[in-house]
Amino acid sequence: MTRYLLIALAVLAVTAGMLAMHFRGAAAISAAGRVAAEQRADGLAADLKQSEAARAHEHAEALRFQGIADQYEQDKTNAEANASKLAADLRAERVRLRPIWRCPAARVPGVAASAGKPDASTEDRSESAARVVRAAAEADAQIRALQSILTAERNP
Repeated sequence: MTRYLLIALAVLAVTAGMLAMHFRGAAAISAAGRVAAEQRADGLAADLKQSEAARAHEHAEALRFQGIADQYEQDKTNAEANASKLAADLRAERVRLRPIWRCPAARVPGVAASAGKPDASTEDRSESAARVVRAAAEADAQIRALQSILTAERNP
């Protein structure tokens, strides 16, 4: 009977030792898991902070670009108004084209100076000059806008 008692105690001691090792290992694994979870949480927090900073930068850049686009649209509107004013000023002879841009009056032999209607080409020249000035002003506005966008991208 003592022999069975000693065997039972030995089995009990071995079982207790195995349980102690098991729980110690489980605790170590749990601690390692906790450390890994904390590291993952720190990494996710850093990623979130970086993402929010990038989003704020993109938002600020979008606002700058919108301001540039608004200025471009205003410049296009101004170019159209200036072209219309120039055409009216040319017709009213408040503004004159440089001689290089003026067409000489067509002289057809044998036609009296007072024959027929006034020359429509004068008005056509005025309108054409206004279109040229408008196109140049719109191109200038577009170039300024594109340069502003590049500057805004390079110098946040």
